[in-house]
Amino acid sequence: MSKNKSKMLVNKDPVQQVPFVLSKPLHHLAMIMDGNGRWATERGLNRSEGHKEGIHRVRDILEESIRLGIKVLSVYAFSTENWSRPKQEIDFLFKNLEIFLKKERKQLDEKKVRVIVSGNLSALPQSLKESIEETILRSSLYDEFTLNVCLNYGGQDEIVMAAKQMAKDFQRNQKDPESITKKDFESYLYTKGLPQVDLMIRTSGEFRISNFLIYQIAYAEMVFTPVYWPDFTINAFHECLKLYQQRQRRFGGIKE
Repeated sequence: MSKNKSKMLVNKDPVQQVPFVLSKPLHHLAMIMDGNGRWATERGLNRSEGHKEGIHRVRDILEESIRLGIKVLSVYAFSTENWSRPKQEIDFLFKNLEIFLKKERKQLDEKKVRVIVSGNLSALPQSLKESIEETILRSSLYDEFTLNVCLNYGGQDEIVMAAKQMAKDFQRNQKDPESITKKDFESYLYTKGLPQVDLMIRTSGEFRISNFLIYQIAYAEMVFTPVYWPDFTINAFHECLKLYQQRQRRFGGIKE
């Protein structure tokens, strides 16, 4: 085995004798999948190899989330700020996402996973847009589990977009702006119909939310782990969930 290939291997979790279970409700999990590039660079590999390895972790976390009874998984696949990256890396990311959607289509169908995409798709390659549209359409009737792929997404852009569209609709329908409710506003977000985020996990040791679901995480618990995304095994996932389960969620109130 070559030196580089040996470095690419990710440690596999030992088989757990007692399967991990959630002791606290977790309806919506959000993931900032960070550290792919640094993972690859530290191994003397091209950054693209980190993104390729990261695809496997998406599959792992998706399957474990379904097993645990989590209803929604939102993943930050590509932000509005990521366009500043090298074109070669962007093209690789888009191509691998397209491959993932096509390759996993059968598994997504078997597990009855509804796929939605949050973000502005207009700037994406046509082949990727077509693959996304087909995946969304064929999974639209599923309601067991939702995979929300945040692609060309920015939380601030989402809020501005929602505000503009709502203002247009209220003006057209001659509605009183004073009548606007939180529920009205949320119906204009990409995530309309989804529960608010309960837990946001960010890998790679960075302590920021990077414009990710900034409206939806208003009362989310947050866990920041130093583990790079390609090394984010199921056991690492469980450790983050254990921290979540230790938190007291008071939502601004006082627990007796």
